[in-house]
Amino acid sequence: MMGKKLATALIALILGIPLLFTASISYTVTPGKFLVYNETVYIYHQNKTLVDKIVIIQQVLAVYNNGSYLVNSTVVSTTQNSTVSSTVGIQSPSDFGLLYRVDPEMLGKTIKDGNTSLQYNGTEDGLYKYVGISALVLNGQEESTLILYFNSSGVVVKEVDYDVANGALLSKSIISLWTSNFFSNATLPKLNVVHIKPISVNLSSLYSNLGKKIEEGIIFVGLFSILIILLFRKHS
Repeated sequence: MMGKKLATALIALILGIPLLFTASISYTVTPGKFLVYNETVYIYHQNKTLVDKIVIIQQVLAVYNNGSYLVNSTVVSTTQNSTVSSTVGIQSPSDFGLLYRVDPEMLGKTIKDGNTSLQYNGTEDGLYKYVGISALVLNGQEESTLILYFNSSGVVVKEVDYDVANGALLSKSIISLWTSNFFSNATLPKLNVVHIKPISVNLSSLYSNLGKKIEEGIIFVGLFSILIILLFRKHS
């Protein structure tokens, strides 16, 4: 009887090894892994609210021996039916950047986002909440507040971003995870839009601060142009 129990335990252990191994590598960053997010951007201008619907596609192109990885982040405006920006950069697994993921061991600790530090703010609905605040002096005082929610695998599942200037809310964006092959065999969604050539940078930290501002500026120009066209149509 004892021998039978031991044999059963050994069989269970042997069968369990592949399952444990598969579970451990399913969340590893490897070439081809991707995260896709839906984003809604609200831009407030002269008592008007401009809204843009965006899809953010983040794909790992290569992984280096030091653990860092090369990421292509493409931002697509479904409202304008075109690519807003496409950036390629290198990211450390312990930092937040082009890929909205950090090493799970960083959860609960301070995370670097370019020149900004994301501070751990406890858990909420089982997610790790982080808050980052950055200031920019440009024709007055502008402050950006970033709120991120990470799951236990280090992947951002939700983000809320506020931009305030001189006490007035300039813009707000809400991002939520749409699909990913980090956790399943999902495939990249196909979007029929006009694409632009990616811009290569050396460090993803450039994207974290300046890049986001440039992206928001492009979105604003596009939405403002649409607003002008609609106004002319209305009065013609």
